[in-house]
Amino acid sequence: MSDVWQLSMETLAEHAFIFSEVLEPFLDSTSIFEIEGTQMWELHGFVNGCPEIDQLRAAVDNLAFQLKTPKPEIKIEVIPEIDWIAQNRQSFPIIEYGEFIIHGAHDRLSVPKHSLKIEIEAGRAFGSGTHGTTEGCLRALSSLGRFVSPRRILDLGCGSGILSIAAARLWPKSSILALDLDPDAVATTQENIKLNQVKRQIDCYTSNGYPKLPPNSKTKFDIIVANILARPLFEMAYDTSRWVNPGGYVVLSGLLMHQERYLLGAFRSCGLKLLKRQHISGWSTIILKNTLRRKLSHS
Repeated sequence: MSDVWQLSMETLAEHAFIFSEVLEPFLDSTSIFEIEGTQMWELHGFVNGCPEIDQLRAAVDNLAFQLKTPKPEIKIEVIPEIDWIAQNRQSFPIIEYGEFIIHGAHDRLSVPKHSLKIEIEAGRAFGSGTHGTTEGCLRALSSLGRFVSPRRILDLGCGSGILSIAAARLWPKSSILALDLDPDAVATTQENIKLNQVKRQIDCYTSNGYPKLPPNSKTKFDIIVANILARPLFEMAYDTSRWVNPGGYVVLSGLLMHQERYLLGAFRSCGLKLLKRQHISGWSTIILKNTLRRKLSHS
């Protein structure tokens, strides 16, 4: 078994995602966190086996030069062998977002029976619901659940499947499609679907963006939720408008507050109107509506 190496560095918030994209080819996974009380963000990356350190540093230095920002200090080290699953289970608390409760198997008996329960194992790192974007999407779905009864729902960039399972809990009669470009994320979602006993409602497979077949009246979605990043959301604005039903809703997250303006402009030009926005820990979640004729039933 090869050693796992960790990279860490700090950068300005406005540059965090750009550095993350440059580092992505050298790493197996990356994550970004806000450093509370500062304008800085911390970037972490992991890779099995020793990374291409010289090429990695050169890529970071070159980007810093282009951005006219000081070269960030990069820390690269081998991380010790730890039973991460056991450690994560101990530190994975019950999380409550309104009517949703996210928990691990170790807390299964502690969760109220009639709550909207989402059980997630902490053994695979595709999200346990603690991020502000996940919370924003869950609260957005809960808000829509008060007045919309969708038949078909798309979870684009499903990660661990939390949002797909949440949709299944809210709308037991709906059909949900969960897509992700990462095969490991898809495998994790499929495991969590079985764990939460919602396999009948949710189909999940690997896809880079929307399904390749052109949409029609039977394949479009009443709700699309996409918790990814601002750039791919921007690039998929037109496709999103094609795949959402007339009168349908789109929930977007994975964008920083200062990225709202240009993203909303792209979706507005495609006929999608802003209904609601919320900000959590510097992240923005927005709900849009397809402004063509109304089609959804209301409860």
